[in-house]
Amino acid sequence: MSATTLAATLPTRSDRKVYIVWMAAIWLAMLGGFGLDFARYVHESPPPPALLHVHAAVYVAWLVLVTVQIFLVEAGNVRLHMRLGWATAIVSAVMVPLGLAAALVDQARLQGHPDYAPQFLALEFEEMFAFSTFMIAGLLTRKKLAEHKRLMILSAVAISDAASRGYG
Repeated sequence: MSATTLAATLPTRSDRKVYIVWMAAIWLAMLGGFGLDFARYVHESPPPPALLHVHAAVYVAWLVLVTVQIFLVEAGNVRLHMRLGWATAIVSAVMVPLGLAAALVDQARLQGHPDYAPQFLALEFEEMFAFSTFMIAGLLTRKKLAEHKRLMILSAVAISDAASRGYG
């Protein structure tokens, strides 16, 4: 039996724990990138625009939803996972324009600041494109569990780079 055949025949349960590890890594990246810089961010003068706070709140809500969904599947409550999935999809759809707007606002406010790096704006757009692509593909493959899980975790990985960089 070839490695490809073996991988294709493994049950989806065989890789469940890896999704918990991936989400833990994403949470650590977010807490390490944004968390370590939070005190400086909150005390900036002039204060950051409200849009950046809204963006942060929606992103954290999305992370919480995705994390809860992973644990629901692990606990065997697939029905609630599926219902909550639609809420996650709606929050995901909100994140894309909100993330792009936050990136533009953040770049505008940093103009003239030593941390100003407009070239990173391209990364924000690329991440939102990748996130959207993986999220849509994940939604379309809901009936194919292995594909669905992998695409959904890839959507989270696609936007975790911003967290590891922290605030501007």
